[in-house]
Amino acid sequence: MSVDARRILAAQAVRAFAYGLGAVLLGATLDQRGFTSTQAGLVLAAVLAGTVLASLAVGRWGDRIGRRRCYAALYGALTLTGIVFAYAGSLWPLLVVSLLGGLSTEVVESGPFTSLEQAMLAGELDRRRLARGFGVYNAVAAGSGSLGALAAAGIGLLRDHWTSAPGLSRFFLLLVPAALAGIVLAGRLTAAVERPASLTPHRRGRWGSRGRSCYAWPGCSPWTPSAAALSSRPSSRSGWLNGSTPP
Repeated sequence: MSVDARRILAAQAVRAFAYGLGAVLLGATLDQRGFTSTQAGLVLAAVLAGTVLASLAVGRWGDRIGRRRCYAALYGALTLTGIVFAYAGSLWPLLVVSLLGGLSTEVVESGPFTSLEQAMLAGELDRRRLARGFGVYNAVAAGSGSLGALAAAGIGLLRDHWTSAPGLSRFFLLLVPAALAGIVLAGRLTAAVERPASLTPHRRGRWGSRGRSCYAWPGCSPWTPSAAALSSRPSSRSGWLNGSTPP
């Protein structure tokens, strides 16, 4: 397994821990703040909508902007989400930050982070062991997520015995160091995780014709003009374009 693949798995592990923790804290803190079932449903709907929007954005512009940049930006969104959920006292800030796509209601996230990670891992794993590589990837997510959920249970026990413990929502700040670790790991990924350069670029023809150039067709030499270009070239004698020797 390459160094980049290990870094992706490490970033996924810390994020899954944060998601496992957040999945338990989310419902408990919404109830503790006195939100109605309608308000809690709006927050959960915003989290899911943010996952959809971020996934679509990654699919549309991820390779153009850069996979590493998008990956780091998503961890930045998770950082902001942890801070807002820790301190916001009203509904609207929670709804707005949820739409960023950084938070997930699932312990094993299946949104924008996963879309990027799977695309990056596909080029880093041994093609003969793809099933094994992605099996490890999913196992890391499930294991780390379960530890995060267990940590949330530990927070409940801590609050039962520590009367001056901070409010339950403050523990959303634990998402911040996890997200910052993800930003650091994303910044250490190499260019190998980006989309490989296309072998069949679409460009203007070699002789100025529009559409596919000669480079895009199999068996065509870079020095061979396209048929459209040949038909547009002027000839001083008939038969030149039919294979006769030019003057």
